[in-house]
Amino acid sequence: MNKKHLVLTAIFLMLSISLFAGKKKVNFSGKWVLDKEKTELAENQIFLAKISIKQVGDSLFTVRTYESDYDGGQYPFDEDLTLDGKEYEIYIYNMPRTTSANWSKKGKSIIINSKITFYGDQGDVDIISMETLTLEKKGTLLLINLKSKTGDEETEVILYFKKEECTE
Repeated sequence: MNKKHLVLTAIFLMLSISLFAGKKKVNFSGKWVLDKEKTELAENQIFLAKISIKQVGDSLFTVRTYESDYDGGQYPFDEDLTLDGKEYEIYIYNMPRTTSANWSKKGKSIIINSKITFYGDQGDVDIISMETLTLEKKGTLLLINLKSKTGDEETEVILYFKKEECTE
């Protein structure tokens, strides 16, 4: 009876370890710079040129730097999120941005949903976006699949390459 109990315990432990090992989540920490050669950008638009990510457990601390190809200006902002779907609101140059983030079902991608409101002479405009962050090429390439809606659906795939690791 003890031998049977020992065998069942060993099988249970092996299954538990293999299930735990399969659920390991990806770490997106690093400083990422847009690969302009691989990315098709619309002309005269502001685009995400750099993103610095520090991931600690289920928290993301980011610095996003947008750039204008019109005047070369850079527009950075900090955004800290948890990966549990909780909504956070920040203001970017007096424009509200509401954001939430979650892990994908397999824990290999991060999905960030956001809404930013631009106030203009023609009225308010909401841009609703969904970003899916995935690491490829052994963690040397960050792929962000961006889907945004301002009335008509627009899908854009943006590629990033890893510049250096965060050291903090």
